Amino acid sequence: AVGDEPEIFIPLKTSFDHINLMTYTMSNAWPGWVTWHTSALYNGGRTFPNSTRQLPSAQFWVNKWLAAGFSPRQLGIGIAFFGDIWKGASAPLQSIDGVTTTRDNRYQKIAPYESNPAYYHWDSVAQVPYLSIDKEGTADDQFISYDNARSIAAKIKYVKENNLGGVIIWQLGDGYRTDVATGQDALVQAVKQAAQ
Repeated sequence: AVGDEPEIFIPLKTSFDHINLMTYTMSNAWPGWVTWHTSALYNGGRTFPNSTRQLPSAQFWVNKWLAAGFSPRQLGIGIAFFGDIWKGASAPLQSIDGVTTTRDNRYQKIAPYESNPAYYHWDSVAQVPYLSIDKEGTADDQFISYDNARSIAAKIKYVKENNLGGVIIWQLGDGYRTDVATGQDALVQAVKQAAQ
């Protein structure tokens, strides 16, 4: 998996049949940032504070690689079966003052909270879900960004519509959660269904 620096690979582009873009773990509580999704499909033109620089998204990175001369079929995007937990914030695009992030939350731990309408939200611009846990004050707030079946379908649709080379899955085991109704792994099944 590679990041958002296609210029490093330009001298080697004819040597690669396929390059997978690491379009997950694309955000953190770094200086100059705001809270943002781990794996946004689109950024909707949203930018960093006091800047014209766009926040990361799969589309933004794909466009950078295409502009550098790579072919669509050479490129794949990533889907992660884990979530980023932003402690001290409860939604995207908030200040990172006093906010920390961790990446130890597997989808199997996140999924039970999806059915709670007080927590579950869908970012219709970024095309990803998130959980918003807003407590008294901000110290115990949590913004949890992750992929689910709906965002997986959106990503695979994007890959198909743009004739990209495919997707990669990171942390396959983190998505293991037996679906009560079918006895199958829900995220893997979502990938299979969307890819048909």
